[in-house]
Amino acid sequence: MIDSSPETPTGGARLAPRLVIGAVLTLQFVAAFKLLCPPKAFPSLERFRVVCSPKLWPFTDYQMYDASYRAPLEVSGHQVFAQLDDGRRVELTAEALDMDHDAFRWRFVDAVRRRRSERIDAGVRRFEERGGGAVTSLELVQRPLRLEEDGSITSLEERVVRTLDVSDSGSGR
Repeated sequence: MIDSSPETPTGGARLAPRLVIGAVLTLQFVAAFKLLCPPKAFPSLERFRVVCSPKLWPFTDYQMYDASYRAPLEVSGHQVFAQLDDGRRVELTAEALDMDHDAFRWRFVDAVRRRRSERIDAGVRRFEERGGGAVTSLELVQRPLRLEEDGSITSLEERVVRTLDVSDSGSGR
């Protein structure tokens, strides 16, 4: 009689997937309970701060669940406006600088917030080279929103956070 059933895996073939699954679960446990990254509030445990998030990516410590937030909740975003030499005021966007959204937010907007002139100059040059016009100054505007308990969103008063002169920015200062 011929056995036509598929072969069942033997010891080594069964062990490999179990080891991989065990390793993944162990790493997630270590990351979630911060076993290699005790809180800074305990200076005596400082020597055990070996690996902290995000170095264990894709294993996370789920920081988004650390605290609950009750409505109303205020959040804010930033926008950058350019004052052009012809008097126009235009918003600088990721599209206007030919950048992806994350690069725009983390490189250019952050550079304006922190006054990092080399990054600001690079962004302004990029805008000017794309035919946007000569920029004389930049304005960083904070746009706060309030999220209400019923789900509605209320726009609050915007605030100018920073104004920077960028005269001669296209020439590389």
